[in-house]
Amino acid sequence: MKKKTYEELVKESPVTYEMYANMEDDGNRYEISDGVLELMSPSPLFIHQFICHKMQVMLDGSCQNEFIILAAPLDVILSDTEVRQPDLVMVHLSRTHIISKRGIKGAPGLVAICPFRRIS
Repeated sequence: MKKKTYEELVKESPVTYEMYANMEDDGNRYEISDGVLELMSPSPLFIHQFICHKMQVMLDGSCQNEFIILAAPLDVILSDTEVRQPDLVMVHLSRTHIISKRGIKGAPGLVAICPFRRIS
């Protein structure tokens, strides 16, 4: 399958995870919302990254015996037309089967979106 550009994919409806996973890497990050390919904002501010890191350290310190804690960028594939990239993801050790080489397939135990995202 020929890799498509962002412009080529936004003309198709709905966009599926397979289409998204096979698109050309243009250096941007995207999510799929109800079959629509959405460009994510530019890289986060320092304060956003700092808070995310602190949250991950706290969660790892208190939950590492029961959960795998992962940080973005990581695809959370909720359906073929719904793919998100939350800042932090927790997967219970009893549900490691939802972890694939492409990301998390299904709903993780917890997702976190840290504050202070860049506003254009």
